[in-house]
Amino acid sequence: MPAEVTENPPTISCVFSRGAAAAVAAESGVNDVLAAQLLRGLADLVHPHGPLDTVSTVRHYVHACQSLVREVTAAGHRGGAERLTRGRLAEFWWSCGHRVEANSRRVLAALDDSTGLLSGQVRALVQGRVFNPAPSTNPLPPYTENEWAMLRRTCREIVREAFAEHRRALAAADAAAAPAAAGWSYADVCRRLAGSGPRSAVDLHSEDGHPPKCSGADLERVNRALFPATDTVIAYVLLFTTETGIVPDGITGLRVSDVDWAGGEVSVVTYHKGRASTESITLTRRASTLLRQWLRHSALSRRFAPEDRRDGMWLRHNAHGGRRKWFNGRLGTESFAHWALRRELVTDDGDPLRLNRQRLRTTFEVLRNRRAWIGSPRAMVDPNHTPQVEGDRYLSVSTEQQRALLDGVIAEAQGDLLRRAEAPRVLDADQLAAAAAGLPDAVAQADGGRPLPAGLVDGTTDAFAAACIDPLAGAHGPAGEPCPARPWVCLLCPLAIFAPRHAANLLRLRAYFARQWQEMPGAEFAPVFGPYARRVDDVIEQLRQLAPAELAAAARTVTDQDAELPLRPEERTS
Repeated sequence: MPAEVTENPPTISCVFSRGAAAAVAAESGVNDVLAAQLLRGLADLVHPHGPLDTVSTVRHYVHACQSLVREVTAAGHRGGAERLTRGRLAEFWWSCGHRVEANSRRVLAALDDSTGLLSGQVRALVQGRVFNPAPSTNPLPPYTENEWAMLRRTCREIVREAFAEHRRALAAADAAAAPAAAGWSYADVCRRLAGSGPRSAVDLHSEDGHPPKCSGADLERVNRALFPATDTVIAYVLLFTTETGIVPDGITGLRVSDVDWAGGEVSVVTYHKGRASTESITLTRRASTLLRQWLRHSALSRRFAPEDRRDGMWLRHNAHGGRRKWFNGRLGTESFAHWALRRELVTDDGDPLRLNRQRLRTTFEVLRNRRAWIGSPRAMVDPNHTPQVEGDRYLSVSTEQQRALLDGVIAEAQGDLLRRAEAPRVLDADQLAAAAAGLPDAVAQADGGRPLPAGLVDGTTDAFAAACIDPLAGAHGPAGEPCPARPWVCLLCPLAIFAPRHAANLLRLRAYFARQWQEMPGAEFAPVFGPYARRVDDVIEQLRQLAPAELAAAARTVTDQDAELPLRPEERTS
């Protein structure tokens, strides 16, 4: 069901993919017109039309909308979003934090996409660079291999012992007869609890009139054996995380109905990722076996748990506040911390190990990426050799031909760095003619397929953004064939000469880099387009000093569209 917006007060009502419904109201009485418009923009971002799929996320966005309405109204704004000004919006974003800016920016963009209310200047500001970039955070370091192995070993031991105890208790319950008048034996208690659910000593005594022979501790052990408690469930959750790498909120919210058994040991698990949407993963054989064992381990619990809790994957039973209760929801951080302390898990330095399930996912990803080599017998030529010996004997350059090839690669990389450091050659018409006339005779008398220096002046050797001294030189392809380089490669090519007649295409390239910067993360943009973006700025600055009139005239012909450049489909911007 799509999100709906009502007025008096402005309220957004949502129904999320997991069936939950919520209504979040904005502050009324400040500027209800603008608040209602922003909530309509937010409705386009909420499930099923958009990616927002939890009530907490919607509340964050409503808070950002309220902050925007409150601040711009206090600054003198009246009316709706169509009357917002660039200066007032910029003033608000300068004064708020990253989250409020990012959320309000997305809401305004969604509102403008559906209604076109924003003015051109405000639209450009909304689509432009952010005022408050996201704070940089240090990624969680993965656990070391020893810590990872220790955690998995501990979880496997707990799971193995708990499941074995569960099976022994079930076997004792099947073999026990009705309790004698003198009291209850261990097998009698197992039979009674397996048939009627978890019980305390008081419950057994009141139901039958005979106190059980076993102690309270033994009775609690039977309860834990038949009906897994939190400690056992944590071991299963951690081991399942190390086998699958599913995000913590996806594992916590897992339900029995989310598992699709495809036969044998193969299963597909569908889980909900809080910041994204529903995802699926095909489990490995070990993960499927573990999940199948847990479902057998918890099958008896599901017979006695309340109807609304039986579908929860991690169903558990605990004595809580003097009463026995069923749980299947979120396992708190403190539960994992206390569990690790009780198991005396330590780091490689001997300090207590702090369990972080996001860090477990990080470790899973790191180990999966290098599993083919690190720790694998196939990664070693001879298992009797140390990595140092193998590196010296098998991975070092051993022949003169290999060394020559490696030296060539190094020299080419160093030459590329030197070319990037060289200043671009930018000439006006007279200087270009003089440069062509002064080229070495070897170039002027080149064979018929090679260009003559006069081509630099009349434009016959022009590439997209520069004049090329020799398009057949093979700088970026086979010698004797036309250069196959992309349009922006000329910016760093040693054969390129830039003249005022190239100003329009240089401006088009700079606009193209700006569009790519808006769409690509900085870490991806820098190695792909970064050197060319810096060079085109240098060339245009020199042209501004050399031929300002030609540059100004060329700027009027640039429309900032991909159609202006010879691009391949995968190089186009959206």
